Amino acid sequence: MKISSNCTLAAATLSAIYRTYNETNLQPNHRLEDFLSHNGILLTMCMRFGGLLPWLECSLGKKDTKISASWIQQNKTRGFRVIGMPVDHGPSVGLVLQPDAMNIRCLFPADAGTDKRDNEGCGPLSKDAYYGSKGYDHAKHWWTKKIWREEVIQIKNAICGNTSNWETCDCDNLVPKNNATLGSGIVIGQVPTTAMDDSWNYRSLSQYTIDQWSHIMGFPVCNVSNVSPSPPDFDQTGNWLLDSSNHSWSPKQWPQVIQRMEDALDEHPDMAVWNEVVLDIPPRFYEDAVQAVFYIKGEGGIVKEKIAREIAKREAKRLNKPFLSVDVNSLNNQETDLFKCAASEAGMDQEHKIVAANSLLGTNETFQLRRNK
Repeated sequence: MKISSNCTLAAATLSAIYRTYNETNLQPNHRLEDFLSHNGILLTMCMRFGGLLPWLECSLGKKDTKISASWIQQNKTRGFRVIGMPVDHGPSVGLVLQPDAMNIRCLFPADAGTDKRDNEGCGPLSKDAYYGSKGYDHAKHWWTKKIWREEVIQIKNAICGNTSNWETCDCDNLVPKNNATLGSGIVIGQVPTTAMDDSWNYRSLSQYTIDQWSHIMGFPVCNVSNVSPSPPDFDQTGNWLLDSSNHSWSPKQWPQVIQRMEDALDEHPDMAVWNEVVLDIPPRFYEDAVQAVFYIKGEGGIVKEKIAREIAKREAKRLNKPFLSVDVNSLNNQETDLFKCAASEAGMDQEHKIVAANSLLGTNETFQLRRNK
């Protein structure tokens, strides 16, 4: 559904759609894209930015063929933790998408790391030891498997000692819960602390990693009796849920996907849980599929918010789209619109420009330039 280019009308229309969910309209012969155009909001956060400085534009790579988005709706997704924006990806700026102008490839009920999956984001994690095309079981040469094993050995030796036995190496020491390694042996600095397998069983990411390494080595890589069944901070704010299953869900399985997401939100109310919708990028993505540009208020501190506002304002002008704001306190408020016309928020622009400019010049250490990322 095409919305008005008028900023105020666009904000009102999208806020009304955010509150709408009529599942009876989702018929087997109907496209999910058409249903989502009138029920809830499909959005993507700008995690890739171009230009010489970080966070300058919401741009796609020249070779990108798919994009990952998340769907939110007032009564189904419940709360800010359903908007996937890890804090190390810069200010919270995003695009509201028009679902019926795109084609949905597949779905996941939680963050699935689709940029690291086979089959354009719809297959298994590409470095999963069991199923991934770049994983241990699918390695075509013996020396590739040898490299995998040597990586695990090096990690064990560095942590537990060169002369230590595998069975005496403590699992909680080998794979610290808050600095886990995901499958390939490459340490990820900020990671989710939980994972869900195909049976929707919860386990820590450290347990997932131990299972991967044990499969690579062909024996238990540590003393499994010492690994905690679940980390003590399992439900703390800041943790998010990672779907580690080896397959995606089809658009026809939408009700089941949303039910699984709701179950996770019910079972772990303090954890971030956002779905992923993988879509093909149409030829005229910005013209036809982007409805508005927004920034998030009330998250990440005042400096980050003001930088986000300046970026979103410029992107809205560049793309000729409505410039909106999202107040996280409005996500579950039945009486307050989720979207506001940011262009009409009086008295903010000059102050925001000064703060944003100072931060981008390096006067605030939180936002240093990151050319190598």
